[in-house]
Amino acid sequence: MLKVDIKKAFDTVSWDFVMKLLEAQDFPPTFRCWIKECISSPRFSVAINGELAGFFPGKKGLRQGDLLLSYLFLFVMEALSSLLVKAADSGRIRPHPKCSSPKVTHLLFADDLLIFSNGSRWSLTGICSVMKKFKQISGLSINPEKSQIFFGGYEDIAAQVLADLSGFSRGSFPTRYLDFPLNSSRITMATLQPFIDKPSCGRTKLHQPLVHELLGGMKNYWLTQDSPRLSPVVRSMIQLKPLLNDFMRCSVNDGSTSTFWFDTWTLLGPLISVLGESGPRMLRIRKSALVCEASSNGSWRVPPARSPEAETVQIVLTTVPVPSTSQGEDQFLWRKADGSFGPKFSSKVTWEHIRQRSPPVYWSKVVWFKENIPRTAFVSWLALLRRLPARDRLRRWGLNVPADCVLCSSGIETHHHLFFECDFSSGIWKHFSQQILAATPLDLHSVAALIIHRRLSSLSAPVIKLMFQTAIYLIWRERNARIFTSTSTSAAGLRHAQDRLLRDRLISFPSPDHSPSLLQYYFSCTQPP
Repeated sequence: MLKVDIKKAFDTVSWDFVMKLLEAQDFPPTFRCWIKECISSPRFSVAINGELAGFFPGKKGLRQGDLLLSYLFLFVMEALSSLLVKAADSGRIRPHPKCSSPKVTHLLFADDLLIFSNGSRWSLTGICSVMKKFKQISGLSINPEKSQIFFGGYEDIAAQVLADLSGFSRGSFPTRYLDFPLNSSRITMATLQPFIDKPSCGRTKLHQPLVHELLGGMKNYWLTQDSPRLSPVVRSMIQLKPLLNDFMRCSVNDGSTSTFWFDTWTLLGPLISVLGESGPRMLRIRKSALVCEASSNGSWRVPPARSPEAETVQIVLTTVPVPSTSQGEDQFLWRKADGSFGPKFSSKVTWEHIRQRSPPVYWSKVVWFKENIPRTAFVSWLALLRRLPARDRLRRWGLNVPADCVLCSSGIETHHHLFFECDFSSGIWKHFSQQILAATPLDLHSVAALIIHRRLSSLSAPVIKLMFQTAIYLIWRERNARIFTSTSTSAAGLRHAQDRLLRDRLISFPSPDHSPSLLQYYFSCTQPP
């Protein structure tokens, strides 16, 4: 196996080769002119002592990361793919013994390339000739310093001689391709564990189906026991087994994916819970068996019942149709909001079923409403819960921090002092709120109660709520800036920042008719900061 690294892949593509490929694919002349203008118009400059010096045109290369040009690069690599296939068909590259049926000559993803052969000198010469020809027509060449050749079934001396003749360094297993582990031996759970723990890292999104298929072949979810050697993610999945049967049902069709003992596919629930651990021995059906394995020739294959429980199971089985390939695949059903089961899974519905509800707090609508700004709503929520790490809370945790308020330097920093007993913060809050609320309390929860119980119009309610939230957010941000970065903003600066936050949010809610919008109402009832 040859792991090929293309030297500066995107930067060395020949423009003429790209245009010839488009012409060979019968793209319209106008479209080809557009593409040529896109790839040949960029200009470059050089930074000398921190200053840009001049602009000059390029002669080759495609911009990496550009969505359109990425497709053009795939056209270029498809040409290399065709060259490798033709060389294998003509016998210049002899196939790997395990890649003859189906015939696999190489794997290619963008500029990540694996080439498979029998490792002979003849095949290596053929590969080098293909890459040399590809360099002549496209401008792309192998980087021998980063390319590696891997051998299997060769003596060490023979493998080293072939590696020296090819000019590539000899690699060893395990290695990686597209961040996925490759090994000449069986891939273990420990090898795949990083892809389970962090399934969205880098390019590993590409491997999710393969990872789950490999794990499915190695372990049975229902038979896997909790163990400290497993990752926290896998352990948490295993610990959900008792809950799973309450939220999932299986409609058996061909019986090829539903388990006989653990899935809820009969009215009795999981059959292992009816017959116990002796059930597999009693019915002579292995513990990891699928439903289809318990039937043959159109009937259920179970021995005579020897207990009342086994007799009950056999009676229930007579009411269940025998699996058949003509019925299609099994279908798993998930609990819906009304308690019935359907084919679609909803995390929201499942969460509503398992959560422990608490009575809503009176100020919930002050925080969560249609027009809120997510980051200001979150900080306001923490403030109303008294969960922000103010200095009084930090001192209760045993931390040695000063108790003084960094905004006014004349009080003890608590949630109630910051919002809005502090002279500095009360000035921020009053500047806008007094123009809508005649009397503005200086206590956080009193303000929330006033907003909830005051009869406000459909225009004034969201505006005063946004004023409340943005004031809390900016005051908390200013407090953190003074503590952690030693920078401060004046009260006038914070009022300007609050005004900008309010305008940017309110402008996104235009009036559906000719009535005043939220932004127009804001302008009508407030003065510039």
